Amino acid sequence: MSIRTTLVVLVTVLVSLYSGHISAQTECKKMPNFVQKMGYDPNRVAFSTSEKHIMGIVLIELNPQTGQRNKQYQHSSWKEAGYMSGIAIDENGNVYAVPAPTVNILYNKPEDQNYIYKMDANTGEMSRFVELPATAEPSNHNPYGTLGIYYDCDTHHLFVTSILGSTQTAEKGRIFAVDVQTKKVSVVVDKVDAMGIGMAQVEGTRWLVYGKTRESAIFGMPLDRNNQATASPTMLINLDNMGPRGDDHARKIRYTQGALQVNATSFYYNLTAPTEKPETIYIYMYDATQKQWRLVRYE
Repeated sequence: MSIRTTLVVLVTVLVSLYSGHISAQTECKKMPNFVQKMGYDPNRVAFSTSEKHIMGIVLIELNPQTGQRNKQYQHSSWKEAGYMSGIAIDENGNVYAVPAPTVNILYNKPEDQNYIYKMDANTGEMSRFVELPATAEPSNHNPYGTLGIYYDCDTHHLFVTSILGSTQTAEKGRIFAVDVQTKKVSVVVDKVDAMGIGMAQVEGTRWLVYGKTRESAIFGMPLDRNNQATASPTMLINLDNMGPRGDDHARKIRYTQGALQVNATSFYYNLTAPTEKPETIYIYMYDATQKQWRLVRYE
């Protein structure tokens, strides 16, 4: 997980405690103003969407030394979208999140799975931010819509993956870029089912990297300042037969100081409880001489 130095210990504890989606302060991002106003230490908190028996988003504060939970908080609006998936935070402390059903679709209606939600940095209230356009209606064979989200500090855009309308035999997903200031939505990659997404710097060039849901592989392509691709997508990392399961798919991708961290798990277009989806963390470094990503370690 990409982190500032002050959060290294805390985030290490969080990763060991949760297999789901957790977002702490990273890169240009800062914790929302309401966190400190409520008496929480912004240097020791994180947002989680994987709390047992709690739907939606939860703010948690842990002791960085012991890992013991000091306290937790959930605004009433944080569960109105049902179960949530990825979280991203911008430089103003606004929190963005995308929904994803867990176990069943009782609280996550298929027609509501292509929205991005925004939590206001000052009030903490969450509401719908923007709806992503879909190429097909929700499928009975696929309960998911949005899956991955990442905030790009350089261009002030959210990158979001969605597989709404896809089936096990038809790939109809998209990768979007959303201007957080204008709410303008652009399609970056069409007809691709992806989950984890991030941005990496490769030899001075911005690369959009994403993990496919149909392949145990991570793809990427260079983008210009307008988030337009300057080359076709190419496979960067092959996860096939990697890890304890051998069928890992990148759920979350983060890049910091030359290292690419990939949180990977299985994915089969069906609903499984988070506790039943073990995760492996892979760390890759870019080898400029060989022009490829090399595995450093995994855990």
